[in-house]
Amino acid sequence: MLLTRAALGLLSLGAVACGDGTTSGFAPHDEHVAYETTVIADDGTEFAGNPVIVQVVVGWPQAEVNLLAHAGDQAYTSLIGIEPVDIRPGASMTAVIRQAQMSVGVAYLERQTNHSPEFQSESGTIQLHVDAGRRIRMRINTPTKRASASVDAAYVIRCMVAPSDLGLKPNGHGPNGEEGLIVDEGFVTDFCAPYREETP
Repeated sequence: MLLTRAALGLLSLGAVACGDGTTSGFAPHDEHVAYETTVIADDGTEFAGNPVIVQVVVGWPQAEVNLLAHAGDQAYTSLIGIEPVDIRPGASMTAVIRQAQMSVGVAYLERQTNHSPEFQSESGTIQLHVDAGRRIRMRINTPTKRASASVDAAYVIRCMVAPSDLGLKPNGHGPNGEEGLIVDEGFVTDFCAPYREETP
């Protein structure tokens, strides 16, 4: 299964495509850290979820941090654009929450009930810090307690490249002619190799 650049955003919080055509819930090596994300909203609601996905894509200027956690019929989700070099222990950054095209320093935040948006924040900040042991801490500040929260999460890295980067023949294109992308599971390409040390 190939992913076009347009489809990546839709799949960021769901299943990922693997190089062999199968799909999995997250990038490789993450099974043993599943359900290691906690989001505690300032209104007291506690959300839990799978590890945060940090997605790096060949040709993209930003990496994207994808957070999704649940509490019963409620969901808390955020997408944060960061510099790819910030995926290292000790790195910190602040992103501004706003309704804008995703780029470095921009974040999107939404709280849902029964799969319907309950709150979409149009202002606020997300302070993000990368810890050793593949952990991320965040402090999310917005004008409302229902969206403001503290986050402690494990993370996994998903690295997307063109099939040709892995010596594979392209066999699909998007509606605009762009080449489909696949996961470099082994982090063997020149683009993905720098992120290999951040995986077990």
